[in-house]
Amino acid sequence: MTAEPKFDFEMTINGKPVDINEFVQKITANVLLGVIKSLRLTEEPKTAVFSLKIQ
Repeated sequence: MTAEPKFDFEMTINGKPVDINEFVQKITANVLLGVIKSLRLTEEPKTAVFSLKIQ
């Protein structure tokens, strides 16, 4: 089995930090890590910033 990735996860909505529990942090981080892995980057990512604008 591979080790679980270590991460720091923060979320802001309308510029304000959102308190999210550990379960939601892990689910969201693992989805985003899956997206990053699918990009097949040539360099190991150290940080990633995602921005979602809702219209």
